[in-house]
Amino acid sequence: MNFLAKELAKLGLSILEAEVYLGLLQRRLTTAGALSKHIGMKRSTVYTVLDTLVQKGLVSTTQINAVKNYQAESPDRIGDFLRKQKEDLALKEGIFYSLSEELDSLHKSNTIAPKITIYEGQRGVNTLLMKNLDDEPKEVLVIGEFMKDGDHLHKYTTRRIEMGIPTRVITAEGDTIKKMMKGDTSSFRKTHLLDGKYKFPASIHIYDQSIAVFTYTGEDPVGVYIENADISKTLRMVFKLLEEGISTDQ
Repeated sequence: MNFLAKELAKLGLSILEAEVYLGLLQRRLTTAGALSKHIGMKRSTVYTVLDTLVQKGLVSTTQINAVKNYQAESPDRIGDFLRKQKEDLALKEGIFYSLSEELDSLHKSNTIAPKITIYEGQRGVNTLLMKNLDDEPKEVLVIGEFMKDGDHLHKYTTRRIEMGIPTRVITAEGDTIKKMMKGDTSSFRKTHLLDGKYKFPASIHIYDQSIAVFTYTGEDPVGVYIENADISKTLRMVFKLLEEGISTDQ
């Protein structure tokens, strides 16, 4: 019985449907209650499965003394069931192919969700700063303040120069920044100054396909890495607008 049920399941029946159908083949005409006892299945489950088998044309019903009895149809009806499955599959394939171009268009136009990673503490921020160079960006655009960890910033700048990656910076005017600007040429860097009143509480590093946001407020600094080409492209446009505005003012 178990073997036959498993084989019938390969034809598209569920295991429960196969067990009930095989039980009916043995009992011929029977009630749901009697069948439940015969195959050791809950009566409520038997009723549900019988209904599905009736819909599939594998079981028929008749009334005897106002009591519904069930009878398994000939196993030949399984062949009819398989042919119906084949017809249904052909219909579904036709519908699918008629929709495939539209579905593919929707898939291609779907925006990929940004991948966001958070780095906490000075060590985490330092890791993110160096990690961004691993992607070998063509250029690094920076809006905001420089990192406070001078030693690590020096290591980052040294590696960036060695990799031949230029950077452009937009930041607020100040004595510290003016001193750093003296090394712009040797640091492969170009700095644009905003009025000193524009003090940024965070800095944004913009790369080819991603951005990194660094904030130094609170007890520990935090870095947020966002991998998304559209966000990166948008912020590069913002940088360009700011840069052009500064050039015009000067």
